[in-house]
Amino acid sequence: MVSDEALAELLLSSGYSPLVLRSAGQLKYQRLSPWEVGKSIFSVEPRGDPFVMSSNSLLPFGTRSAIFDSDGLAGRRTLIIKNGVLSSFWATQRYAEYLAIPATGTFGNMEIAAGSSPFDQLFDGHGTVYHIVAFSAMSPDPITGDFVGEIRLGYEVQKGQRRPIRGGSISGNLFTVLADAQFSEETVFLGDYLGPRGMIFPQITVAGE
Repeated sequence: MVSDEALAELLLSSGYSPLVLRSAGQLKYQRLSPWEVGKSIFSVEPRGDPFVMSSNSLLPFGTRSAIFDSDGLAGRRTLIIKNGVLSSFWATQRYAEYLAIPATGTFGNMEIAAGSSPFDQLFDGHGTVYHIVAFSAMSPDPITGDFVGEIRLGYEVQKGQRRPIRGGSISGNLFTVLADAQFSEETVFLGDYLGPRGMIFPQITVAGE
Protein backbone atom coordinates (compact mmCIF):
# COMPACT_ATOMS: atom_id res chain seq x y z
CA MET A 1 0.00 0.00 0.00
CA VAL A 2 1.27 3.47 -0.90
CA SER A 3 -0.77 6.47 0.17
CA ASP A 4 -1.07 10.24 0.32
CA GLU A 5 2.16 12.19 -0.38
CA ALA A 6 4.12 9.00 -1.03
CA LEU A 7 1.64 7.93 -3.72
CA ALA A 8 1.76 11.34 -5.38
CA GLU A 9 5.56 11.13 -5.37
CA LEU A 10 5.50 7.65 -6.92
CA LEU A 11 3.19 8.75 -9.73
CA LEU A 12 4.56 12.26 -10.33
CA SER A 13 8.23 11.72 -9.38
CA SER A 14 9.05 15.43 -9.02
CA GLY A 15 8.58 16.23 -12.69
CA TYR A 16 10.10 13.02 -14.06
CA SER A 17 6.94 10.95 -14.09
CA PRO A 18 7.07 8.06 -16.56
CA LEU A 19 3.30 8.49 -17.00
CA VAL A 20 3.64 12.14 -17.95
CA LEU A 21 6.71 11.73 -20.12
CA ARG A 22 5.51 8.69 -22.08
CA SER A 23 2.30 10.53 -22.91
CA ALA A 24 4.17 13.63 -24.10
CA GLY A 25 3.99 14.56 -27.77
CA GLN A 26 7.62 15.65 -27.62
CA LEU A 27 8.83 12.19 -26.60
CA LYS A 28 6.60 10.57 -29.21
CA TYR A 29 8.10 12.82 -31.88
CA GLN A 30 11.61 11.97 -30.64
CA ARG A 31 10.70 8.26 -30.77
CA LEU A 32 11.37 7.83 -27.07
CA SER A 33 7.79 6.85 -26.20
CA PRO A 34 6.53 3.44 -27.35
CA TRP A 35 2.92 4.34 -26.63
CA GLU A 36 0.26 4.43 -29.34
CA VAL A 37 -3.20 5.98 -29.17
CA GLY A 38 -5.80 3.26 -28.73
CA LYS A 39 -3.38 0.74 -27.22
CA SER A 40 -2.75 -0.37 -23.65
CA ILE A 41 -0.07 1.44 -21.67
CA PHE A 42 0.64 -1.65 -19.58
CA SER A 43 3.36 -4.21 -20.16
CA VAL A 44 1.14 -7.00 -18.76
CA GLU A 45 -2.56 -7.86 -18.90
CA PRO A 46 -4.36 -5.53 -16.45
CA ARG A 47 -6.20 -7.18 -13.57
CA GLY A 48 -6.62 -4.22 -11.22
CA ASP A 49 -8.94 -1.24 -11.12
CA PRO A 50 -9.41 0.74 -14.36
CA PHE A 51 -6.67 3.36 -14.65
CA VAL A 52 -7.89 6.75 -15.86
CA MET A 53 -5.56 9.78 -15.99
CA SER A 54 -6.19 13.35 -17.10
CA SER A 55 -4.11 16.49 -17.35
CA ASN A 56 -6.08 19.22 -15.60
CA SER A 57 -4.91 22.82 -15.87
CA LEU A 58 -8.22 24.12 -14.51
CA LEU A 59 -8.10 22.49 -11.08
CA PRO A 60 -8.87 25.13 -8.42
CA PHE A 61 -5.77 25.89 -6.34
CA GLY A 62 -3.69 23.43 -8.37
CA THR A 63 0.00 24.31 -8.42
CA ARG A 64 0.11 23.57 -12.16
CA SER A 65 -3.15 25.29 -13.01
CA ALA A 66 -3.01 28.14 -15.52
CA ILE A 67 -5.43 30.11 -17.63
CA PHE A 68 -2.96 30.00 -20.53
CA ASP A 69 0.35 28.23 -21.14
CA SER A 70 3.51 29.78 -22.61
CA ASP A 71 2.17 29.30 -26.16
CA GLY A 72 -1.06 31.10 -25.32
CA LEU A 73 -3.14 27.92 -25.33
CA ALA A 74 -6.06 28.05 -22.93
CA GLY A 75 -5.89 25.82 -19.88
CA ARG A 76 -8.03 22.72 -20.13
CA ARG A 77 -8.74 19.26 -18.81
CA THR A 78 -7.49 16.59 -21.22
CA LEU A 79 -8.19 12.87 -20.93
CA ILE A 80 -4.87 11.10 -21.47
CA ILE A 81 -5.49 7.49 -20.41
CA LYS A 82 -8.87 5.76 -20.18
CA ASN A 83 -9.15 2.30 -18.65
CA GLY A 84 -5.45 1.67 -19.23
CA VAL A 85 -5.57 2.69 -22.90
CA LEU A 86 -3.90 5.82 -24.27
CA SER A 87 -6.59 8.25 -25.41
CA SER A 88 -4.35 11.10 -26.50
CA PHE A 89 -0.90 12.58 -26.19
CA TRP A 90 -0.54 15.94 -24.51
CA ALA A 91 1.42 18.32 -26.68
CA THR A 92 2.59 21.90 -26.84
CA GLN A 93 1.81 23.86 -30.00
CA ARG A 94 5.19 23.03 -31.53
CA TYR A 95 5.03 19.26 -31.17
CA ALA A 96 1.33 19.14 -31.97
CA GLU A 97 2.16 20.66 -35.35
CA TYR A 98 5.01 18.18 -35.88
CA LEU A 99 2.72 15.23 -35.12
CA ALA A 100 -0.43 16.68 -36.71
CA ILE A 101 -2.41 16.21 -33.51
CA PRO A 102 -4.47 18.65 -31.41
CA ALA A 103 -2.45 20.97 -29.19
CA THR A 104 -3.39 20.51 -25.54
CA GLY A 105 -0.79 22.75 -23.93
CA THR A 106 1.67 21.72 -21.24
CA PHE A 107 0.76 19.00 -18.77
CA GLY A 108 -1.25 20.40 -15.87
CA ASN A 109 -2.13 18.79 -12.58
CA MET A 110 -2.35 15.00 -12.56
CA GLU A 111 -5.90 13.76 -12.04
CA ILE A 112 -6.48 10.04 -11.44
CA ALA A 113 -9.95 8.49 -11.21
CA ALA A 114 -10.86 6.98 -7.85
CA GLY A 115 -11.44 3.29 -7.29
CA SER A 116 -14.48 1.57 -5.79
CA SER A 117 -13.08 0.25 -2.49
CA PRO A 118 -12.95 2.11 0.83
CA PHE A 119 -9.37 2.82 1.88
CA ASP A 120 -9.47 0.55 4.94
CA GLN A 121 -10.84 -2.37 2.91
CA LEU A 122 -7.81 -2.35 0.61
CA PHE A 123 -5.83 -4.01 3.40
CA ASP A 124 -8.18 -7.00 3.52
CA GLY A 125 -7.20 -10.33 2.00
CA HIS A 126 -3.51 -9.57 1.49
CA GLY A 127 -1.92 -11.03 4.63
CA THR A 128 0.93 -8.79 5.74
CA VAL A 129 0.72 -5.37 4.06
CA TYR A 130 3.50 -2.78 4.02
CA HIS A 131 1.90 0.65 4.09
CA ILE A 132 4.28 3.34 2.82
CA VAL A 133 3.44 6.92 3.78
CA ALA A 134 6.72 8.74 3.06
CA PHE A 135 9.82 8.22 0.92
CA SER A 136 13.32 9.53 1.60
CA ALA A 137 13.95 9.37 -2.13
CA MET A 138 12.13 8.18 -5.23
CA SER A 139 14.27 7.34 -8.24
CA PRO A 140 12.29 6.45 -11.36
CA ASP A 141 13.58 5.86 -14.85
CA PRO A 142 11.38 8.31 -16.77
CA ILE A 143 11.46 6.21 -19.93
CA THR A 144 11.30 2.57 -18.79
CA GLY A 145 9.16 3.14 -15.70
CA ASP A 146 11.51 1.19 -13.42
CA PHE A 147 11.70 2.73 -9.96
CA VAL A 148 13.28 2.38 -6.53
CA GLY A 149 11.92 4.24 -3.52
CA GLU A 150 13.72 4.47 -0.18
CA ILE A 151 11.24 4.19 2.68
CA ARG A 152 11.33 7.01 5.23
CA LEU A 153 8.20 5.97 7.09
CA GLY A 154 5.76 3.14 6.78
CA TYR A 155 3.86 0.49 8.70
CA GLU A 156 3.76 -3.27 8.68
CA VAL A 157 0.07 -4.11 8.93
CA GLN A 158 -0.92 -7.62 9.96
CA LYS A 159 -4.25 -8.77 11.39
CA GLY A 160 -5.19 -5.21 12.24
CA GLN A 161 -1.93 -4.52 14.08
CA ARG A 162 0.41 -1.77 12.84
CA ARG A 163 4.16 -1.66 13.45
CA PRO A 164 6.19 1.38 12.32
CA ILE A 165 9.01 0.69 9.86
CA ARG A 166 11.70 2.80 8.23
CA GLY A 167 14.58 2.11 5.90
CA GLY A 168 14.44 -0.52 3.22
CA SER A 169 12.97 0.14 -0.19
CA ILE A 170 10.29 -0.71 -2.69
CA SER A 171 10.97 -1.36 -6.35
CA GLY A 172 9.22 -2.39 -9.52
CA ASN A 173 8.07 -1.13 -12.88
CA LEU A 174 5.29 1.45 -12.82
CA PHE A 175 3.56 0.04 -15.89
CA THR A 176 3.53 -3.44 -14.37
CA VAL A 177 2.47 -2.61 -10.82
CA LEU A 178 -0.33 -0.26 -11.92
CA ALA A 179 -1.87 -3.04 -14.00
CA ASP A 180 -2.66 -5.02 -10.82
CA ALA A 181 -3.31 -2.11 -8.46
CA GLN A 182 -6.51 -1.41 -6.55
CA PHE A 183 -7.46 2.19 -5.74
CA SER A 184 -9.30 3.71 -2.82
CA GLU A 185 -12.62 5.44 -3.38
CA GLU A 186 -11.44 8.29 -1.15
CA THR A 187 -9.43 10.97 -2.94
CA VAL A 188 -6.87 13.56 -1.86
CA PHE A 189 -5.75 16.86 -3.35
CA LEU A 190 -2.04 17.56 -2.93
CA GLY A 191 -1.28 20.61 -5.04
CA ASP A 192 -0.50 18.97 -8.37
CA TYR A 193 -2.22 15.64 -7.68
CA LEU A 194 -5.92 14.82 -7.38
CA GLY A 195 -6.63 11.14 -7.10
CA PRO A 196 -7.05 8.11 -4.87
CA ARG A 197 -5.79 8.46 -1.33
CA GLY A 198 -4.15 5.05 -1.56
CA MET A 199 -3.31 2.26 -3.95
CA ILE A 200 -2.36 -1.29 -3.08
CA PHE A 201 0.21 -2.90 -5.38
CA PRO A 202 0.48 -6.72 -5.16
CA GLN A 203 3.46 -6.75 -7.56
CA ILE A 204 5.74 -4.24 -5.78
CA THR A 205 8.93 -5.69 -4.29
CA VAL A 206 9.71 -4.71 -0.69
CA ALA A 207 13.31 -5.11 0.54
CA GLY A 208 14.94 -4.51 3.92
CA GLU A 209 13.96 -5.11 7.51
